[in-house]
Amino acid sequence: MMTSVFLFCLPAFAAPSHAQSNSDYPAAAFAAGRKAFAEERFAEAYRLFEEACAGGQPGGCFNFALMVDYGIATNPDPTRARAYYRQACDGEIPSGCRYLGARLRENEPKDPELAVYYFETSCQLGDAEGCFLAGYLHRRGEGTYQDEGAALDFFIKACERNYQLACDELGPRLR
Repeated sequence: MMTSVFLFCLPAFAAPSHAQSNSDYPAAAFAAGRKAFAEERFAEAYRLFEEACAGGQPGGCFNFALMVDYGIATNPDPTRARAYYRQACDGEIPSGCRYLGARLRENEPKDPELAVYYFETSCQLGDAEGCFLAGYLHRRGEGTYQDEGAALDFFIKACERNYQLACDELGPRLR
């Protein structure tokens, strides 16, 4: 269950200036990558997001992962994208954790236990869909023990964050 691709997951950074220090470059590359992507200059966006990620910019890692995952300006490679989603998650990008969980659940080699961990991490970082997916896996006992109480806790968190599917799951139980 994936939603649409969100390549603009973070607030805009200042536009890159011509005289920047190396420490400013990853943020500037990220901002320039977002601009290039919006203008459909995908090869340039790909290069800039890769550079931003290499410089430690988690948003650059997430957007680079999406481009690798979905084959934008490159061949699609969900397995390769995992490493970049992980860097984004390590940088506390909630959707990076969620997408990593999805790839670990859906693509070979599968690792359902680790998928649960990353969905839960996404939830802890405030991602409603990550909460829902963690709840779904706890309900099914996929990658974790089957636990309806834990599933409900995750569904409640997701619903409180206005994730409608989670609210729908809770509806009959709250009557």
